[in-house]
Amino acid sequence: MRRWDFGLTAALLFMSLVAIAFRPAVPLVWNPDIAQPINFYEGWAKVPEQESYDNAFKVQWELFLRHIALDEPFPWTLLQGAKGVHLAEIGLESWQKRRWLDVPPLK
Repeated sequence: MRRWDFGLTAALLFMSLVAIAFRPAVPLVWNPDIAQPINFYEGWAKVPEQESYDNAFKVQWELFLRHIALDEPFPWTLLQGAKGVHLAEIGLESWQKRRWLDVPPLK
């Protein structure tokens, strides 16, 4: 989930859901000494879907199978896959160290 704050509006982004809330509708008081009387989900409005996207993993897998079965071109090489893994590893390291890291070239 990602959250953005745009002054009077906030946005939440999930894998398949985008929701917005307007600041005046968001309660600003929280009292940990009492049971929570507010349903915070009620203040969020779902953003209507503009386009429907197919599952990216499925689409890429189908392209790979077509490449194997029908000898069609496949746009990603083993090096491209290794670069993706390399970037993911740097991302995890960056998260663990809580700082930006340079992405060195893959050797």
